[in-house]
Amino acid sequence: METQVKISITTIELGLSLSAIGIDCLYIPRMRALLERRPDFFKKLCREEELDQHPPSLEKALYLWTAKEAVAKALKTGVWQSGIDWQDLMILEGNRVKLHGEAQKLAENHQITLSFEIIDDYAFAKAVLWKKGSA
Repeated sequence: METQVKISITTIELGLSLSAIGIDCLYIPRMRALLERRPDFFKKLCREEELDQHPPSLEKALYLWTAKEAVAKALKTGVWQSGIDWQDLMILEGNRVKLHGEAQKLAENHQITLSFEIIDDYAFAKAVLWKKGSA
C-alpha cells in the first residue's frame, strides 16, 4: 500500500520569504510503546504552559514530538544540538510556536508556521521558517 503526503506552502503575510522547511514523521505504535515505558515523558518534553494546554494523551504526544522535531529541523539544527532543549520549543494551541533560549536566537527575524496530520499509522508535522522583511 502506498501512502502519499501532499505538502503545500502558502505565504501567509506580505514581506515574508521562505527560509527553511522541517518535516518529521513518526510511526504511531513507536510512540504508544514509549508512553507505556515512560510515564514521565510529558514532563521532559514540555514546559508547564504546554502541559496546561495539552493534557497527556497519545495524540498530544504525537503532535508535540513531531512538531518540535519539525521546528528543530526548520531551524537547521536538532534537539540537543546548538544548546537547544525540548522545552525551548513550545507548541501552543492553534499551531503556535513560542521559542526560548538558543532556539529563539536562531529564529530571530523569522516567523514559523506549523501543520500536523495523522495518516494511517503515521503522524506528520511540517514547520516552515519564514524570513521577515524580505520580498
